[in-house]
Amino acid sequence: MKILVINAGSSSLKYQLIDLDHSSVIAKGICERIGIPGSMISYKSAKGDKYEKQQDMKNHEDAIAMVLEVLADPEIGVITVSYTHLTL
Repeated sequence: MKILVINAGSSSLKYQLIDLDHSSVIAKGICERIGIPGSMISYKSAKGDKYEKQQDMKNHEDAIAMVLEVLADPEIGVITVSYTHLTL
């Protein structure tokens, strides 16, 4: 089982994706300057892949969307996302 742990502050969001079956961190990172010009996401996988991107995040919803995007990125991500049914 994999668990995404999020620690949200007033202008930052730290995250770790943990594999409970193997007691290991699969990926981790931080979104900084949320709601402030110069927002940035940093990401590092257990395989050593590193990624940084500066992009405006107006709120924590934007930050979480960026976290999910990088975790599922086809080139550097560590999870596969498939949608069979999506209701909004």
